[in-house]
Amino acid sequence: MNAKLILPVCVAALALSACSSQRNVADGSFDYLDIEKQEVVKGTQELVLQKPDNKYYIPEIHVDPEQAALGENVPIRPPMQVIAAAPGSRVEEGSRESKIFFDAIESITNLEAGIWQHVVQVVETLGADYQVDEEEKRLVVAPFRQVVDSTRRSGITNFISRERIVTESEYGLELDLNMASHGRSGELEAKVTAPKYFVDNEQQPLPMNFARNIEANLLNNISIAMERSYRVNRTAFAQQEVVLAIGATKNGNAAFTMDTDFNSGWVLLPGIFSKNQLTVTDLNQSEGMYYTSYEPFGKRRWYHALAFWNSSTTGPLGIEAGTEVNFSVDEVDGTVYITPSIDGELLSDEMLESWLPMFADALSNQQ
Repeated sequence: MNAKLILPVCVAALALSACSSQRNVADGSFDYLDIEKQEVVKGTQELVLQKPDNKYYIPEIHVDPEQAALGENVPIRPPMQVIAAAPGSRVEEGSRESKIFFDAIESITNLEAGIWQHVVQVVETLGADYQVDEEEKRLVVAPFRQVVDSTRRSGITNFISRERIVTESEYGLELDLNMASHGRSGELEAKVTAPKYFVDNEQQPLPMNFARNIEANLLNNISIAMERSYRVNRTAFAQQEVVLAIGATKNGNAAFTMDTDFNSGWVLLPGIFSKNQLTVTDLNQSEGMYYTSYEPFGKRRWYHALAFWNSSTTGPLGIEAGTEVNFSVDEVDGTVYITPSIDGELLSDEMLESWLPMFADALSNQQ
């Protein structure tokens, strides 16, 4: 390959990588950043100033303005939501606290033991040291580090030596389970302690919603584990199994269907997505939406565009790698409808028929 061919390829690869960030920066202009600072408003006989209200308090920026997160540097992704996946669970929408509430339902005779068993089970998967107060139902995880991402260093020498830039998070956890005196309801709260963020072993400012995302993710894992345990026991008792089929919504649109409730269907979908290389990039349970990206060959970096010898870009689902697929989830009269779409266009019956065996197989592995 001569130098004339290398340059256009590299420019194209850089252009593609520059366009890879989606739904992370607000649209529009950021002219407000250029507004000059004005003097404090003074009251007059005609203009009576109201007393400051913390509800509208705007904190001052005490860092170098050039390094502050303003304008395009502010990500707009919302914090992760806590989902009510476990049987009898619920959440308070809009709450800034990472809590999930539980109520005993049919066939659950010891709610406290059921919750606590899954708390310990999920925490053990973290591989960190922890202490448990069984009487107070309090679990404290000692600060530990996790690898968040790893990218290859630039330069030919580092490419050959495979040196990488490692991004890590460090934090501890506190989990508290508070039960009502009658034992039929309770609340589980998660709190991150001593959070830190490192890039190439150097501490960096915490990403936006860092602690909230960790807390919500942990509670969601506990909630999902409880749902799966409950489903296995209930299935064994009632000999019932969730079956994935193809049907139509009330509007006549083709959709996958499950004969189950919304929460049960909601928590089964991530397992289906994972088995079919659909990476969840965002979700909104209150609106019943999963946002996924099809990655049949793993997460692609910008330099994969240079791999001209690997021409295959279509995976087993018959769509291009990197395609964003959105799934709308809704329940009507005991049936859950899952409607996938690409670029706002609903998928055809034929496409759903081709996906059904792979999705059904992934579902059966969870039951």
